[in-house]
Amino acid sequence: MSDARADERPLLLLVESGGRPYRGHLLASIAERHRVHLFCERPPTWQLDHIAGWTRIDDTRNGPAMAERAMRLAAAGPLRGVLSWSEPHIVPAAQVAQVFGLPGGPPGAVAACCDKALTRAALHAAGVPQPRHRHSASVEPYTGTSVPLC
Repeated sequence: MSDARADERPLLLLVESGGRPYRGHLLASIAERHRVHLFCERPPTWQLDHIAGWTRIDDTRNGPAMAERAMRLAAAGPLRGVLSWSEPHIVPAAQVAQVFGLPGGPPGAVAACCDKALTRAALHAAGVPQPRHRHSASVEPYTGTSVPLC
């Protein structure tokens, strides 16, 4: 791939990449059409073949701090998207995308999708009936009893 083409591709911010066996094909695929800049807590290794740059971030679960760092990145050219396929990082990625007015789910909606209690509360508030449920940290209190779990 020529350097000229690399410069023309849109800039995409990826928050953490995950492991090569499980996510390498995703990074390789998006790198064909995008200049990928990686925000990561540890220096990249295998990712270097697929990224245009990287920034070490102390805490990639801190969306506001990453948004500040992304501002510096965007000063060199427009940021066209933010993504993460790592569950602990999808809400912070949504926060960064929101700061830039980029497409994506609002951080609150993304958080609700990751948390059953928040999902149930949001659906209940919207008038969607919810099945009966109980919270339990363990199945131990219910083992060998006739107490219904639902």
